[in-house]
Amino acid sequence: MYGGYFGKVLWIDLSAETFEEERLPVEIYKKYIGGYGLGVYLLYKYMKANVDPLGEEAIIGFFPGIFSGTPAPFSGRYMVVGKSPLTGTWANPNSGGTFGPEIKKCGYDGILIKGKASTPKYVSIMDGKKEILDASDIWKLDIIQAEKILKKKHGKFIKTSGIGQAGAKLSCIAGIANDKGG
Repeated sequence: MYGGYFGKVLWIDLSAETFEEERLPVEIYKKYIGGYGLGVYLLYKYMKANVDPLGEEAIIGFFPGIFSGTPAPFSGRYMVVGKSPLTGTWANPNSGGTFGPEIKKCGYDGILIKGKASTPKYVSIMDGKKEILDASDIWKLDIIQAEKILKKKHGKFIKTSGIGQAGAKLSCIAGIANDKGG
């Protein structure tokens, strides 16, 4: 990692069930600072105007900050960037905890998700192995219940982020939570 960055983001296409790494030039990192800046740049560049926020052409991204994954105090935050289903405009909630640093531990400056799965899915990135897996056993559960099941399945040290019951019902005010719903 150089200057807080790895120089690449991961694209996940749920429709095609594929993964693609994109290398980014250092100039982008200098111009669009931090997870928020990088997220704004990539969504503006790749997402068409007037897309349905919950549609197949929409993009949602998870971007840890420059210091995420380092010993710097209060550095565990990450941004979620995309288009708000409620307002149809820019949305940029952020969260703390352990999920942002885990993105960095996977070697990415951001993870972007596009497309639409035909059935409930979740993404697993463990030890360099990337998979899109069936989520029917955790679909419509709350965040805490889903996390418990995933930890039993994949190990107690995994980190999760999820949409919970409101997100499964496509509520326009649903949130994304991690670390037992925090």
